[in-house]
Order: sequence, then structure tokens, then C-alpha cells
Amino acid sequence: MNVSELTTLKKYFVPWGHGVVVNGDTSNNNSISPGLLGVYYFATRILKPEKIVAIGSLRGAAPASFALGCRDNGFGRVYFIDCALIDDFWKGDKTSHWKRLSIEAHIELIVDRSENYFPTLSRDFTYQILYIDGDHTFKGVQRDFSLYFQKLNGWAILHDSHSTGTGFNNVKLEVKDFVDTYLRSTPGWELIDLPSDNGVTFVTFNPKELDLSLVTCTRAHFDLAERWAKSWNLYVQPKERTYTICYNGLPIGSMAIWEERGILWLGMLTCPIMFPGSLIASTLLKKLGVRRFRWVNDFERGLNFPFFTKKLIGTRKKPLRTGNPSKDTWYIFEGELKG
Repeated sequence: MNVSELTTLKKYFVPWGHGVVVNGDTSNNNSISPGLLGVYYFATRILKPEKIVAIGSLRGAAPASFALGCRDNGFGRVYFIDCALIDDFWKGDKTSHWKRLSIEAHIELIVDRSENYFPTLSRDFTYQILYIDGDHTFKGVQRDFSLYFQKLNGWAILHDSHSTGTGFNNVKLEVKDFVDTYLRSTPGWELIDLPSDNGVTFVTFNPKELDLSLVTCTRAHFDLAERWAKSWNLYVQPKERTYTICYNGLPIGSMAIWEERGILWLGMLTCPIMFPGSLIASTLLKKLGVRRFRWVNDFERGLNFPFFTKKLIGTRKKPLRTGNPSKDTWYIFEGELKG
């Protein structure tokens, strides 16, 4: 990123001085200081991601900074999702917008709601950087993070993580509340905070700090799991060989385990906000001394399992009523732990 490109970024991609802070002052948009735009650019240069997913940006400053990094790396692509809620700027062909920085080959605009786009991703679609700057309400950030972290193999970046009050259209800025409630207070999450420009927080997960246990699914534990599951529009029901997954004694999900012809099967319902499901599964299987196994999922595309390989091998009727009650078929995957 050179001075000319930074000037172009701030002229066409950062309206009204928003997004650039110089010594705490957002009114000076003529400064050469790259601010967070430089952070996004150099994060891309250092991490060298093949794919980046960016959710939300008023005029594309952050996605463009990521795309500049991809361009200068010689590879990589940004999948930029925005539903054009603030105005109609993102509707229509925006190739000319990206050409101002010669990044049109490294960025793709998806005009849609993030929750609508996620189900269209293929089973093997993963990314190394996730940028979230869309719906700033608590529920909105929670939704985007819980959905897109499942297929992330790297760092999430949450913008406005040090800001309070209201933003565009008087929407409450509750990113900070989400970070403090679900991430900062839960061991295992690694956070790097940068207070500049309303704050940005880099988030990843350290699997070495995860200590889980399986206990028989008691009535008391199931009542807790059921209440949690209903809040996520999911469904669980206690049966034989159904266990509660505990983290420091706190129920965070349920797992059904059974064996058929010497093959271990598992069906699992966990809280994706606290820990990625793939991390929970791999941790528990290591405790059980299992490397090769099969598992089932309500959805054919499955989820991203960065801790073990996966292959779709068929379908079957659900032997236990768990997961999505509208589906009576489980998709069968076969995998082996990595490392």
C-alpha cells in the first residue's frame, strides 16, 4: 500500500472521515496515517490468506484494504457481503469502484444478508480471515460470529469492539457487549485489542486451553441443554448413550455416541459461540483414544472441521431424535483426526 493508494482509499472508500483516526481525531481525513486500513493490509500480507470473508462496510474501505494485501501477495480473494441497508451504493456493478485500486481480480461483492449467504457456501469452502462489521446489535454480531466462525481456520476481526452508543440508523452498537460477554470471559479465546477507530478486536481460539469431560446425561443437565437448545431453534432429547458435554462443570452441549460393527459414531449438539464444534469433537475423541470415526450432520454441506479430515459417504435415518426436528435424515461423514 503506497501513499497514492492510501489517498485513493480515503477519498473514495472512507466517506465523511469515518474509519480513519489520527491521534483520536476522526475529522482529519487528509492525514497520510493509514490507521486500521494499514492494519488490515499488513495482516493480509503477513497471514497470506487464500480466502477472506468480510461482512459489512459502508464504502468498502476494509474489504479493499484486504484485497490490496491479496493483490500484493500475488494470490487471495475477498468475499465481501453487504445487504445495502444504509443506502443503495452497493447495488449494481461495482467493478469501476475496485478498479480505482486495481483490485477487481481479488474481490467479489455479494449483495445479500450474511445469514442468507452462509448456507450457500460449499462443504469445503473455508477462509483464513473473517471480518465482521455488519449488524452491530448483540444478536446480529452473535449470529454472524456463530455462523461464520464454523468455517474459519484463522483469525476473526470484529470492528467497533470498543464503541458504545448508537451508529447509523440509530442502531445500538453492541459489539463490545458481545466480545465481553462471550469471548473475553471464556478461557481459550485469544483476543488482541486495538482501540483505534472505535476499536477492533482480533479473535482466535487456542485449543490447548480446552478441558472437556463427558458425563451421563442427567435430568438436570438435560433441562439446561434443552433450554439452551430452544434458544437456538434446535432440539435434543435424552436417550441411552446420550451424554452431557461439560466445560469446568458447565453443560455446553450434548453428544450421542454408539458403536456399530466396530465403528464409533457420534451425533453432537453444542454451543458454537463458546467453542467450535469441530474443536469439541476432536478434543473428546482424543480423550477416547479414537482417530478414525464417522459422524452425522443434519445438513449435507456439513461444517468445517479443521482438526480432522472429512468425506461425505452417504445418508441414514436418525437413530436418535437429535438436531433439527424438521429433518429425519442424517448425512454421514467419515474422518480421521489430524496431527
